[in-house]
Amino acid sequence: MSKILYWNCRGACDGSLLRNLRLAWRNSCPDLLILTETKSENASLVSRLEPLGFDASAFIPSVGRSGGLCAVWRSEKISVVVLKSNRQYLHFKCSLLGHPVFLLTAVYAVPIPHLKQALWADLRSLAAIISLPWVVVGDFNDIASMDERIGGSSPNVSRMKIFQDRIQDCMLSDLGSSGPRFTWKGPKLPNCPRLFQRLDRALANNLFLMNFGNCYIQVLARTKFSDHSPLMVCLGNESSVYPVLKPFRFEAMWLEHEFFESFLAEKWLSGECIDLALLKFQLELIPWNRNVFGYLEKEKSIVLARLKGIQSSSSYPYSHFLCDLEKQLQEKLDYLIKLDEIKWFQKSKVKWINDGDRNTRFYHLSSKMRCRRNRIVALKNGTGGWIDSEEELKSLVVDFFKGLFTDDTGSSAAIVSNSSFPRLDESSLKNLDKIPTDEEIRTAIFSMGNFKAPGNDGFPPVFYKKNWSRVGSEVCAFVKGVFNGSSSLVDANKTLISLIPKRESPELISHFRPISLCTVHYKGVTKIITQRLKGVLNDLISPYQASFIKGRHIQDNLLVGQELLHIMHKNRSKQGLMAIKIDLEKAYDRIRWDFLRLVLLEVGFEESFIDLVMTCVSSVSYNVLWNGSKTEFFTPGRGLRQGDPMSPLLFVLCMDKISHLICDEVESGNWQPIATSRTGPKISHLMFADDLLLFWRCNNRAGQMYVGMS
Repeated sequence: MSKILYWNCRGACDGSLLRNLRLAWRNSCPDLLILTETKSENASLVSRLEPLGFDASAFIPSVGRSGGLCAVWRSEKISVVVLKSNRQYLHFKCSLLGHPVFLLTAVYAVPIPHLKQALWADLRSLAAIISLPWVVVGDFNDIASMDERIGGSSPNVSRMKIFQDRIQDCMLSDLGSSGPRFTWKGPKLPNCPRLFQRLDRALANNLFLMNFGNCYIQVLARTKFSDHSPLMVCLGNESSVYPVLKPFRFEAMWLEHEFFESFLAEKWLSGECIDLALLKFQLELIPWNRNVFGYLEKEKSIVLARLKGIQSSSSYPYSHFLCDLEKQLQEKLDYLIKLDEIKWFQKSKVKWINDGDRNTRFYHLSSKMRCRRNRIVALKNGTGGWIDSEEELKSLVVDFFKGLFTDDTGSSAAIVSNSSFPRLDESSLKNLDKIPTDEEIRTAIFSMGNFKAPGNDGFPPVFYKKNWSRVGSEVCAFVKGVFNGSSSLVDANKTLISLIPKRESPELISHFRPISLCTVHYKGVTKIITQRLKGVLNDLISPYQASFIKGRHIQDNLLVGQELLHIMHKNRSKQGLMAIKIDLEKAYDRIRWDFLRLVLLEVGFEESFIDLVMTCVSSVSYNVLWNGSKTEFFTPGRGLRQGDPMSPLLFVLCMDKISHLICDEVESGNWQPIATSRTGPKISHLMFADDLLLFWRCNNRAGQMYVGMS
């Protein structure tokens, strides 16, 4: 893996520079080292760096004790040509074995407005003429958003907007980073919290993103030598960043092949269990893709070469044969381009553009950006130390989710409350677990988005929808079997966990949202259950909950909450009013299964329906998707899956028990809610899924309850 190290070292004359550099990269020495703000007026710095194995250099002296840039590299590893330079940047053309030629600009933005403006004017000029992959790395002495700083005085919002506009004007995108969130630590000032900011970053144009999709940026540990953290730009090759073994994924473009339908008819095991039929067909698809479908890029190259040969022929203008052949090849090329569009559209997960829009470049770029955003290269462990070893990271992730989904607190006791769920009529209860019709099953499958991420078997909804006449009978048999108890969910309920960052530059595994990727035929079961539950949930759930209930809108609770806060601000009485917002961390993942069963029993659902729901919930097994590959599987003991259509409705049923307890306290007089007006309703709480807003008049009992909750 080729690496480039950038560091604003804040002075390179200190004798401990080499020691700190070795400490920064440890056992992985970069091919190119860039130091800025060297505060060095002569090139003796270059000779001091020679013991590190660098044999070529570029040097810009400082102006007195301000600025200074130095770059050194190993010429046997990387070819570097300096194209342009001044006191604020070095602009290189770089060549690496196994990589396309690219441009690199190393920046130190002097924190003087007119000089910074001149720097960006130069970068805009470069952007206008560049036709190669381009990456810009350095200390820009600016931040792009509020979450890129903490502490200090109030930030300059207009300055942030100017920085954002400058990046956009140069047609650059932030590459993000892993490791510490902030790259600069400010001095400690009296009566002011210490300021931390993300001043150092790497930006790249679209060509770089497309050609270096595996590149990632690591923020290394900051030492006392400098108040800036070093940045390591890792230009990983395919094998070094992505795992060798990826799970099978059905490619939607295969559906367009002229022989796919006949291939499916020949290889599909009609009448077999759907899980076995899918597994057997998957094993047939892999060699078919290689031997029949072929390699798309190679096919396109061959067709283009043949077209060029025909159009270069001296007899081309006079030959009907060549003209007819040209037309055939152009049609084939159009077909191959369409396949390429479908391939990258499927990978991009873009939802707001229709399949068929000719924008392969955009889909490709979206796919690369999504992979970059979701890639994990370093995280903090339980003691706060950073780990970047792939095996250690995998172990950290699996151990975290094993612990999260393990129930080790004994069995749940029933929550006794005077308030309870309303009783449902007999016909509503009977309808919930009746065997679904073929049309009901088909509607459930066809309601899914074509390119929704597939589950463990790798088959997305588009496969079922395009081939329903062939595979529909097996899907219907499976779903009906789950409802009557004859189909096993063990294989269908094998679930992949996809880790989606909840914030920029996540540092902890808890900063990721675990989204469960369920198989399509399993979701066919839970979509039917969900659709039936929606019909009765409005009658069951108290009016305080606004989320996931048909006919209710989250905006309703927002308006009520705003009105109550307005009343609180206008309150002039001696008795104070209190509002508390509670966010239940990992609430979905911590729902206990025995508690869920107790809630379903309290609602009054029939035992057969409860068994159906609990089988769906508890028969799950997990693999975490780790940078594209699967970790070891494990079996949970609690939790609802984010990604299972049924989970939100089961969750609000469980959450409604909190409403029951609060209503009991209100009835007993221990909880005094806030009235919206003299004759208006009194509001004790509002719910937004797993977020609670609590309102009450202040008294000793209210304080005790708050302490008890916290």
